[in-house]
Amino acid sequence: MRLVSQRQTIIRFEYTIDGLSGSILKYKSDHSMSKDVDGAQKGGEPKDETQSSESKDETAVSKETAQTTALNHAGLDEGSVTNLKTELKTEGDGKVYNISFDYAASGLRYKYAVNADSGAIVVYTTEYLTEATAAAQ
Repeated sequence: MRLVSQRQTIIRFEYTIDGLSGSILKYKSDHSMSKDVDGAQKGGEPKDETQSSESKDETAVSKETAQTTALNHAGLDEGSVTNLKTELKTEGDGKVYNISFDYAASGLRYKYAVNADSGAIVVYTTEYLTEATAAAQ
């Protein structure tokens, strides 16, 4: 009798897709032979294609407009929130503003990704503030 063993490999892929345009903003894979968008093969380690944008590249949507979009969506104004942070990032072939802020009255932290070209909200989440975070405000 002969036993044959097969090994299954689980390969993970993660994508962030712009809900308005359908373009891939960010992707990550742990498969060593998967190809980047430009067709180049990746080397052994999982690769995160998110890149921080340090340059002063112009975008169609300003930082202030992106913040206003997120705040309006949350039903809040800039004066009622704390820890308002905005960072422009290049993800895939597009740029997004990552925006976060706290609203102590509800005990929530809001996080948004706003497309820097269209102004559309790509994704948003809320989470409860921890006791330490709420006390620091």
